[in-house]
Amino acid sequence: MTSQNASRWLACRSMLAALIFCVWPVAFAAAPIVGTGSTTSCDEAALDRALAEGGNVTFDCGGAAVIAITSVKSIAIDTSLHGGGAVTLSGGNTVQVFRVEFGARLELDGVRIADGYADLDAGGGIRNLGTLIAHQATFANNATRSFGGAIANEGECFVTDSLLVGNTGGSGGGAIANFRALTVQRTTFLGNTSGLFVVPGQEEPGSGGAVANYGVLTLSNSTLTANIAVANSRTGLSGTGAGLYSPGDAELSNCTIARNRVIRRLGFGDGGEPGACAGVDNGGALRIRNSIIADTNGSGCCSSGVVAGDSSNNIADDKGTLTFCGPSFTAVRPEALRLSGLEDNGGPTPTKALRPGSAAIAGGDAGTCVHDATVDGVDQRGVARFAPGDFTCDVGAFETSYAGSPPVPPATFLSLHGEPGDYIVGDQLIMVAPADGRFSSEYTRGIVHVSYFGNVPGSFWDVFFVAPAGRDLTTGDYTVAANSESALLNVGGDGRGCGYATGRFTLREATYALDGAVETFAVDFEQHCEDSPAALFGSLRINSDLPPSSPHIPPTPTPTPISIGMCVGDCAADGRVSIGDLIRGIAIALGETSLSECLSFDENHDGEVTIAELLRGVAGALNGCRS
Repeated sequence: MTSQNASRWLACRSMLAALIFCVWPVAFAAAPIVGTGSTTSCDEAALDRALAEGGNVTFDCGGAAVIAITSVKSIAIDTSLHGGGAVTLSGGNTVQVFRVEFGARLELDGVRIADGYADLDAGGGIRNLGTLIAHQATFANNATRSFGGAIANEGECFVTDSLLVGNTGGSGGGAIANFRALTVQRTTFLGNTSGLFVVPGQEEPGSGGAVANYGVLTLSNSTLTANIAVANSRTGLSGTGAGLYSPGDAELSNCTIARNRVIRRLGFGDGGEPGACAGVDNGGALRIRNSIIADTNGSGCCSSGVVAGDSSNNIADDKGTLTFCGPSFTAVRPEALRLSGLEDNGGPTPTKALRPGSAAIAGGDAGTCVHDATVDGVDQRGVARFAPGDFTCDVGAFETSYAGSPPVPPATFLSLHGEPGDYIVGDQLIMVAPADGRFSSEYTRGIVHVSYFGNVPGSFWDVFFVAPAGRDLTTGDYTVAANSESALLNVGGDGRGCGYATGRFTLREATYALDGAVETFAVDFEQHCEDSPAALFGSLRINSDLPPSSPHIPPTPTPTPISIGMCVGDCAADGRVSIGDLIRGIAIALGETSLSECLSFDENHDGEVTIAELLRGVAGALNGCRS
């Protein structure tokens, strides 16, 4: 298929999908009810009676209810289930929940499908051969050793305003495997996995941690995050397309595809496959517009197929994406993208917001936001893409609403200052920020790990903060001791590290997203490498407005006598050390200002200003000059 034909075909497909969504008849003759007002009355037998009648099925369970499913429910007549967000149909990790037969239609509205298991059959939660419509539905923890952990679609499938989380597929489609026609709008795919279970004798790598598309896919205003494609341990073949694997035809509009991983074994981030296609792997015809692909452990987008020529206004933080998926992508630094973790930002599903100053703000194609029938002028939450008088829209599934000039972005930096004898930095002052290199951070089970890779080869820092056993890492003071009961701290880099460390840290701010992203983080720490008396002091900020802590001031010995009315850092010789003097001293220590600007900081007359001399200046500012 040529690029031009692919573009025309996908455009027609998009309009057809929108038309079906708008005009599909929903009238049914009967209105059976499951339950009589109590949770115990909502059981499998009551559900079976309602399904036998078909039509509009509602639930009267007296509150949230879980109905245990012990045998797969075959849908042969048109049926619509309205759960109001309070009904869960659970396969108990033993049976598939639904099979929609040819010519039949099943609609799920506010229903949760959980713990379905199909073993060697496709579709852990649902196998659809007819028509499946899911609106404000949740698919959680469904699994199969075949295709489609939550849904295997072999008919027509429409998913809107829904959440697919923690589903597991065998060879293809951790959440959904599509073999015919699939339309997804305003939906989040979180933590789904492909390749964990496989059919014996058919050991293939995981493809499509969130979605594997072998047919026709329309995906818009949706977020795919923290999904995983697992390589096959027996064959050694790498997984691919942890977000989307598509040897079929796909159209993507205003999607956010981020933090997806291809790994060698289960364990988020373990055994990464840096050469794999971790975001989108296209082998068919792809048309992609106004979309973000970011924060993968391999190439963001790869294509061995056709990318439509009118693909446009996409952003990636991986330069390889430009090579593989064409000029419609703009490469930016991760810090410039300023993409948040997954959070409840309003609307029916969690989303990844754009922080102030993001390169994706106002970077979208307005025509796509308005005229694409599946985007329809709103973002994933249903928020309008345009404010009055504003004719720009954002890239990705989330639209910002900053009026006028956006606020100043919070800061990200790592500052380190060591005492003489410290093994990690010694008697130095070091500060790195996004302009100097790339920061990455991740939270899991009480552990925050922050890495920095500098623009200069060989420059890197690794920082770990670990809560005491059994605790979450929340704000407060932590003591780090050489035992298994205390918190842990380890700061190393540039070729130096500690076998173990003691010390303390104060966590002043910490928020974590649903997909393991560190939203904000502010910590001040003191580390003694292998219990050395020399300390390393530091401050770490991730998207935080909190300033760094004041330098720790150790007990100061009796100073060497200096002239009356002067002390270390008294640049004006007026008997005091001002804030301006301290700033000047730091500039001299960093080599940004000549020593001649303030000779009094050079206490030992060696032509340099050391950390110890800066601390003496701070002591003078706080306690006054000594005569």
